[in-house]
Amino acid sequence: MQNGTTNGDVEEDVELWRHPNPESTEMYIFQQNIRKRHNVKGTTYQDLWQWSIDNPGLFWKEVWEYTGIKASKWPSSVFDSNSAMFPKPEFFPGCELNFAENLLYPASNPPADSVAVIEATEKTRAEITWQS
Repeated sequence: MQNGTTNGDVEEDVELWRHPNPESTEMYIFQQNIRKRHNVKGTTYQDLWQWSIDNPGLFWKEVWEYTGIKASKWPSSVFDSNSAMFPKPEFFPGCELNFAENLLYPASNPPADSVAVIEATEKTRAEITWQS
């Protein structure tokens, strides 16, 4: 590849990693929540993706609620559903939030000894827990 172009040959996708227990992940729990609340058929990531494309307002509302985003001023809506998705519309208009607060004080209330931040350089790697 040179300057962002290819010679036309496309290599087959290679799976880099698979979670050993996907049913234990937040993504799986979120997907099950969507299936139950919105009667979404299917059980795959692709099914969730298609539902999110077909229902972007509902999808982003669910993401907001599931992740427990904290805001000092709540949005008036998710976005204007009459707007085209390109160029992207304004999401969560009127919302005011503190980005750092949402990163440093998660709604999920993780265990104190779980990893909060992974610090990595070219030569070192360190994990910082919520209690450190």
